[in-house]
Amino acid sequence: MSKSLPRLDLRYNRPIFGILLGACLLLVLYLAVSWISPWRAPFIYFLCAVAIPLALWGLLDRRPKLRVDEMGIRYSRWGWILVQWSEISHFEVRRFWGTEHITAIPINTTRLHDRVPTAWRINGYLSRLLGLGEFAIQAGGLDGGIVEIQAILSHYHEVRTEGSTLKTGRMLMQQSESLAWYRWPEPDGTHYFASDLTDPKIVEEVFDYCQIWLASVTKEGWRFLIKTHALSGLIAINKRSGWFDEEDDVKAMAGIREECLIAGYDPDTDQFGTYDEETGVFNPAREA
Repeated sequence: MSKSLPRLDLRYNRPIFGILLGACLLLVLYLAVSWISPWRAPFIYFLCAVAIPLALWGLLDRRPKLRVDEMGIRYSRWGWILVQWSEISHFEVRRFWGTEHITAIPINTTRLHDRVPTAWRINGYLSRLLGLGEFAIQAGGLDGGIVEIQAILSHYHEVRTEGSTLKTGRMLMQQSESLAWYRWPEPDGTHYFASDLTDPKIVEEVFDYCQIWLASVTKEGWRFLIKTHALSGLIAINKRSGWFDEEDDVKAMAGIREECLIAGYDPDTDQFGTYDEETGVFNPAREA
């Protein structure tokens, strides 16, 4: 049985930003009482003009910047997308100009990159240029030290990926078993696992690829989708994807059922077997 892990929300570290704000205000006060004009010290005034709003933002903004829970990680500079633990290989600490950053090393960087909103990808490009990796977490300004945050991430990753299984009804399925496949990138394509297909958005992605003959779902995959999302959930996903009839739920349900049968799974009896498309007869496999 998998361990239950609490949700952790990490915000900007108020003491750090408070010290920054205090230092800037003292510097501005010193410049003022010393009658040092901006023309004589433009660089110092510019730094204060930039640092003071940033410090105020860090003090007042109480929204979570990094969320860690059983499902995975959400980070503000990644566009707050959910990065599941199964998508991460490991974490590394990398350094740049004396500062340390935690970098998540994805199993499939291209696929994860494509999920990041376009507006936030520039942050990944800059991090990569600095040698920090595209998925770096700037933990220095967050609650807790970098050592503590790295320990939390590593612990959650270990608990959620080591020997993890997903139980659905009578089915016990290893998360390492591929349930769906997309042909790109070559040569091996992209495999989708149980941890992926719990997310309706990823199921929608698979449906999008299936309808243009670039992806397929295994019989075990269809069983997992039915057990996890139910037919009603898959019909709702189909309304966004358009693989089957979006306007007629009955036709959409018939289309989903047909795909299940062709793959070798009968959703009505919850059995695997073979399906004859010409006769419409499904022959259950004999139990060993």
